[in-house]
Amino acid sequence: MRALLVGLLVVVAGVPFAAPGAEPASVAEKERAAKVRAVEDALMAPCCWVNTLSNHSSAQSEQLKGEIRARVDQGQSVDEIIDFYVTKYGERILAAPQASGFNILAWVMPFVFVSIGAVVCLVWMWRRRAGPLVTEPESSAATANGPSRALIEKMEAELARMD
Repeated sequence: MRALLVGLLVVVAGVPFAAPGAEPASVAEKERAAKVRAVEDALMAPCCWVNTLSNHSSAQSEQLKGEIRARVDQGQSVDEIIDFYVTKYGERILAAPQASGFNILAWVMPFVFVSIGAVVCLVWMWRRRAGPLVTEPESSAATANGPSRALIEKMEAELARMD
């Protein structure tokens, strides 16, 4: 059994993980791929407006991916390509709203709500730790071991009335 496991390990360790004939990509190819990926991550798929282009595979999104690769090959920058598609489709094509005008609320409000929530939680915890806000004065008749004499008399009167 050990010999079989050792043999299997030797065979698996000898299998190359890269495809045969695959060579590491050049620096220019890596930069091109990074630019294409940056644009695809920044734009929504206009066929359904649900996913970014990088996470979508419809006919229209594949066509746009081809256009993006062609524009990168022509030497356009990421911002130029994104601006072209914003002009063509409007700001809806952007995966994240631009931080200007009314859209600033989309960037600011999550931080505001988290801050307000943190303050509310801290105040709530501080008040819980400080004890109840309204304390009842302790009766001298009440003891730590049981109910006060007045409470016992009241319970006995209620029980007598129920009989």
